[in-house]
Amino acid sequence: IVIAPQAGAIVNYKGADGDVAALNDKIREMSKSHPLFVMYFAEWCGFCRSMTADFLAMDKEMPGTFGVLRVDVNLYPGLVDAVGGIRGTPETDVFLDGKLAHRRIPGRAFKNVLIDIVRKLSSAPGASPAGVSPSP
Repeated sequence: IVIAPQAGAIVNYKGADGDVAALNDKIREMSKSHPLFVMYFAEWCGFCRSMTADFLAMDKEMPGTFGVLRVDVNLYPGLVDAVGGIRGTPETDVFLDGKLAHRRIPGRAFKNVLIDIVRKLSSAPGASPAGVSPSP
């Protein structure tokens, strides 16, 4: 599966290799109102393609409740090193409101596990309902 720059909840990271500040800005922007999965992937990785397919299916079932920012480890090796490296692909972090909520889901996580993470984080104290920004 090759994902267009934006397909529903899924966005491929575009930026300078090694620019952690730009990645952090994108994470803060995309995780304001719902959980954001930052998935470190490779186009050649079968598990990455399977997990992406699960995210696409989840987006149809639960639109607007989560986002996915995919970081290609082959295009951005400096960025991957700057955030602490990875052990393999896929590897996924989860953010909510710009803060790390779940560190390194290793390997291929199955759809039911991903859905549980979205539900738990969406119901966490201080979490906003899907699509609703917190009041100032």
